[in-house]
Amino acid sequence: MQIGKRLLVVGILFLMLGIVIATQYAVTRTGYVFTVVHPSDANIRFIGSDLSGDGIRVLRAVNNGTTGTIQVSLGNFSAGYNKTYTAAFGIVNEESFVVNITHINVSTAGSDYLQIWLHGERKSDVGSDSGDVAFLWNKGVQVSQSTSTAWTLGQGNNDASDMDGTDAATLWDASAHVRSSTYNTTAVNGTDDYVWVQISLDLPQSPSEDGETGALFIHFEASTHYMIPPPTLSFGTPAVFESATTTHVDIDALDSTHVIIVYRDGGNSYRGTAIVGTVSGTSISFGSPMGFDTNVNPNCRMLSVSALDNTHAIISYWNKSDSNHPYAVVATISGTSISLGTSQVLDETDPNTIVTPYLSSDIFDGTHAFIAWGFFHSTIPGLVYRRAMVATISSGNVITNGTYQTFGSTGSPDYTLATVLDQTHGVVVWSDSPLGAVGTWDGQDGADADLTFGTHATLSTDRGLGRGLDTLDSTHIVLSLRNFDDSSHGYALIATWDEEEGADADLASGEAYMFENAAIVYNSVTTMDSSHFIVNYEDDADGDHGTGISGIVSDGTAISYDTPVVFEGAATAYIASCKLNSTTLVVAYQDDDNGDFGTAVVGDYS
Repeated sequence: MQIGKRLLVVGILFLMLGIVIATQYAVTRTGYVFTVVHPSDANIRFIGSDLSGDGIRVLRAVNNGTTGTIQVSLGNFSAGYNKTYTAAFGIVNEESFVVNITHINVSTAGSDYLQIWLHGERKSDVGSDSGDVAFLWNKGVQVSQSTSTAWTLGQGNNDASDMDGTDAATLWDASAHVRSSTYNTTAVNGTDDYVWVQISLDLPQSPSEDGETGALFIHFEASTHYMIPPPTLSFGTPAVFESATTTHVDIDALDSTHVIIVYRDGGNSYRGTAIVGTVSGTSISFGSPMGFDTNVNPNCRMLSVSALDNTHAIISYWNKSDSNHPYAVVATISGTSISLGTSQVLDETDPNTIVTPYLSSDIFDGTHAFIAWGFFHSTIPGLVYRRAMVATISSGNVITNGTYQTFGSTGSPDYTLATVLDQTHGVVVWSDSPLGAVGTWDGQDGADADLTFGTHATLSTDRGLGRGLDTLDSTHIVLSLRNFDDSSHGYALIATWDEEEGADADLASGEAYMFENAAIVYNSVTTMDSSHFIVNYEDDADGDHGTGISGIVSDGTAISYDTPVVFEGAATAYIASCKLNSTTLVVAYQDDDNGDFGTAVVGDYS
């Protein structure tokens, strides 16, 4: 059933424009008040870009965390001065349909000083902008009329962390307390989900000494559209990538059509191995495998892989053949062929006392990897820790270790998992009663930069093991687990980090919601967007069949689920998954009913 819906929105921005003459200089303040603390909470978002005279974004929040006021601060200028901000702020559509900006009204005598445009090139004045330009306001005169469309914002993706689809990040600006971007790709009217607002302030020689207050109204309108049905999960036909016993599987996306899978190859002396898969629709094919554990007696376990870019990935693993040390190596991909750099030991702590059975990785950027591992003392019961470092990759495949940080002396070393929130913050989760801590990395100093962790938090009082951790957005993670305190049933929860408080802020966990009312074993979670994720798991009550289920996040930490879907009608183990794009994922696993062979399947979520 299609339901027609019409959207008519007026963005009310209370504009406070005051001109005060003092020692022959005019002090100009202009701002607006929006009804939410963070503009990223709205389906039509306002983001910062240009810097004002005080070095803070023109768009900024005041009284953040209480009664929030979003201001456009143009700066302090003398009488007769003209100032132009080509990107005073940006407007981003997060609706699942196109939205039109029709016109604006400015209600203040000070509107005679203002000129306002919409345009595509962030760094260019509208006079030299080679893209689309819409003139909205000209010194007291409304240029674009209510019956017209000045600019059409393309369909958004309801993800506050990005714009232009997923091509550009909107990062948190801790000084302005808003999300911001300096993305320089030209916005196309009618296609892209964002537009830049240029504001020019042209002060007369004798501005009013009394000042004025008023309001700026930005009018949005959406034509009649149809509600899009919620996405459903389905899977293609599984394909074998390794015809031998396959364990300790992990997977990551190289680009929208290629994945890299790492695993322990039982048919090759249990050597650590990598292979590239190519996705076409819901089918997947593979190149040739490449072993990366070159020990005479290889024994590689607990593998983790993270793509650095579309031709490089870092593989980390526990090298039992070399005194239980954690290692990493960079794989270079050309088509479906893989070449390897030199393996690098990450931690050379005394092997007679330290055993490192679990590790995990994620990426800050194309040359910096966030790697975490848990370890325990082999002769002192109960002595456990976590360690994490930022490794720097140079010359394509050379790894330089950062200084590792030791933390988290509570809980077991089991299932140490890592995920990155943004370009300077990562989360480590560990233990059978999951604990978590946020690490902050000063990316300006590369691997030599400090990596510091805040106080760890208990994410669930229930005991549970899981392989499932992923980032929803820059302040939320999703964790799936096997709940030992409820007959090993499958659960997932959302944890929130207060980015205002930095790494010192505890992770705050929401309620854990059951997704499988039966025992599960291996499980993995993959975020599709900021409010949807997929858990893939071994369903013990259904013959250990490989099963996927979609989770929908609402109200920050609440979770609801769709109907489970079987992706492998046989017993499965060592399940890992990754997202290719917002509608496609790939699951890799051991197929127990087919010789324990390594197998992968493509999932569609649309």
